Amino acid sequence: MIFTPHLGNFKRGILATITVKLADGVSETQVTEALENAYQNQPLVRPLGQVKVPNFSQYRTQAFAILAGQSKGST
Repeated sequence: MIFTPHLGNFKRGILATITVKLADGVSETQVTEALENAYQNQPLVRPLGQVKVPNFSQYRTQAFAILAGQSKGST
């Protein structure tokens, strides 16, 4: 796992890229479902499903973490 925080003109919060190597045969849909299941009862974490790039202005005053992702090859 590689965690890369990004600098930006943000009022609050952090933007980070987290890169992981997927096991052979694991699909983007499976990862999305796993995140949704893992955080379904966590009010401060909101997985965005298969949204590729979240609209940051929509979340800038919110007090929760948003998770969005995409796959590229095996990462």
